[in-house]
Amino acid sequence: MFISFSVLKDGIKNLKNSVKDLSDRRPINVQDQKKDKIIDEIEDLVRSWDDAYARFCEHGQVYFGEIYIEVKSTNDSNDLPRKIK
Repeated sequence: MFISFSVLKDGIKNLKNSVKDLSDRRPINVQDQKKDKIIDEIEDLVRSWDDAYARFCEHGQVYFGEIYIEVKSTNDSNDLPRKIK
């Protein structure tokens, strides 16, 4: 009886983690289940830009990131490469 509860508990835990992985959750450290510090550093840098944000996910040991920048007018678009550097 105890073994069946243990197997059921393990199955529910693994199912929850699998669903989170499929939904591209934010990258976390496997050992302590905390957010990875490099992701915070990159997000802080991107937030310092005007109207920009970043989104990250992980696939195995590889991190993928997308940075979105909203350009409000055509006058700003000519200046965009200088602002990003």
